[in-house]
Parts: sequence; structure tokens; C-alpha cells
Amino acid sequence: MMFQSDAEDEFEVLDSTDKWVHIKISALSRAWVRREYVDLPGAATVNVAALADDQHERAFVRQTKEEVGAFPGQWEPLNGKQVKIIWVQPVEKEQFGSGPKWNLAKTIFRSTDAGNPAEVSEISGVVLIFDAQDGGMTATTLANLQQWRAGHLSDETFWRRCWRDPADAFSGGN
Repeated sequence: MMFQSDAEDEFEVLDSTDKWVHIKISALSRAWVRREYVDLPGAATVNVAALADDQHERAFVRQTKEEVGAFPGQWEPLNGKQVKIIWVQPVEKEQFGSGPKWNLAKTIFRSTDAGNPAEVSEISGVVLIFDAQDGGMTATTLANLQQWRAGHLSDETFWRRCWRDPADAFSGGN
């Protein structure tokens, strides 16, 4: 099916990946559109279902909430600043277990849209809250996130620059 839209047309975003956006065109019509053709102003999207490389990890976690708010921890680079906060929970379990948190955090940080670069002053970082018995929080500044995504920071250096609370909740990371 082919369709055309005007630049001002708005559609409900149902899902997204790094390269595609799933939109609702009408009550029954849906379409996948290449992300490069879609303007998501102020969008703060992350597709947790598509974060992992294999089917097992996709079924492992679900995003439960996302908002922009004041940084909820104590870390000088983000104290008193606005951040995107993403909550994730394990699916069908009460705990995340040992090991997957760093890979999951890395995948979510890599796929998180922290907003339009023109609006960088509104968001200073991203916080990921693992909402479970063995949970914790990790955060990164937008500057570190952008350097890492551009390949200027190794995974290990990026992870060392991330805030973690409690630190031992993320002992499986680098």
C-alpha cells in the first residue's frame, strides 16, 4: 500500500526501531515508515521489545514508564537537571538476576532518543531505573551518550562514566 502525507500530518506512533517507525494511519490502517522520513519532534522513544539481539532477551524486559523530570539521584553532572527517566521491569520474574543489566542498560542507552539536538538544553541525560527486587539505577549525561554513540568512547569507558546506584547492583558490567 502506498500513501502520501503532508508535512503537517500527524500520526500516532505505535512502535519504533532504529530504522523504522510503526504508525497508525486510521482506525484500522497501520504502516511501517522509514525513520528518516518521520519527524519525531520532542519524541522520547525507546523500543524495549526490540532492544535485544535474540528472542530470549526480548521477552526478558518491558518498559513500564517514561518521563522527563529532575535527576532522581546524587551525581554532580546531573544534579538539578532535567533528564529522561525510563523504567523497565523483568517479564514474569521479580528480579533481573546477575549479568544482564549492563548489556540491557547499554542497549537501552544506545536506542534511546533523548530528543531533537536543537532541544539539547532541555534534556541533560538519561536515567534507567531497573524496577525489581534486585533493581538499581544507572544514568549518563547526554554529552557522554553522544560521544559513545559516535564511537569516540569505548563501551568500557562509557560504562565507567555512567552513574550507578547501588554500584554493586551492576557488578556484571565492565
